[in-house]
Amino acid sequence: MGVRKPAPGVIRRYSTISVFAALAALLASFVSVGAQPASASTVKLCKFDQPLAVTTHRGRQFVVRDDFWGTRKFCVTNSSLRPNFTVAKTGSNTLDGRVMAFPYIFTGCAWGICTPKSGLPARAPALRRPEVTWRTSDHAGGRWNAAFDLWFAKRNIKTGQAQGAELMIWLNTRNLPPDSTRIVWVDGVRWYLAHWVATHRGGASWNYIQFRRVHPVRGVKNLRLNPFIHHAERYRLVSRRWWLLNIEAGFEIQHGGMGLSGHQFWARS
Repeated sequence: MGVRKPAPGVIRRYSTISVFAALAALLASFVSVGAQPASASTVKLCKFDQPLAVTTHRGRQFVVRDDFWGTRKFCVTNSSLRPNFTVAKTGSNTLDGRVMAFPYIFTGCAWGICTPKSGLPARAPALRRPEVTWRTSDHAGGRWNAAFDLWFAKRNIKTGQAQGAELMIWLNTRNLPPDSTRIVWVDGVRWYLAHWVATHRGGASWNYIQFRRVHPVRGVKNLRLNPFIHHAERYRLVSRRWWLLNIEAGFEIQHGGMGLSGHQFWARS
């Protein structure tokens, strides 16, 4: 949604899509505009910031997004319009090795698209028991991380750059050294904690918070998000007055990443 672990002066570009018109069209046809069916049960997304509405077998609706900005070739595929995606094509990095793509699935609102009945955006005190489940298959070369991304805005917005905080929860990484050696316990698990102020060349700024699992895993079930949010609140990196916009799960990719796959996504706020 915003800059991924940004280097100063790097700006990501986005196409803004009408929230309700886009989702109505997506959900009516179950195929996003421009998505190419690779087979009867597979959809391929190759356009910049291209969305696809997906649904669980119980009717919960999420959106997969092919989000890339630092490469000219990047595609993901989706199987059976369920909550999953796989990185099918990656190109060379045009950003001197910085993060070039973040394909993800989400609930809530992100850059002009809101998923139905998510309860987001919502102020932190209004969150009941936000949880997330995600499984990954990550036998892929290159440099990347598998992470959740939570964006907080200082006001209730449904599109545009959030300027409150970006809270990332890294489950697994490849060829990325820790940004910090500081270890904290969150919900009975050890995490490396790093944080700094991220900035845009245009003047926008926000708190970047990274929890990185000391012992990587390929998936979590019903991971509680409130302990991470409350930990950030104690350090005054997140305010209880801010709005949580979304819960995203994806792969920050600096190089390679072919074959990275996320599936069985589920989240609630």
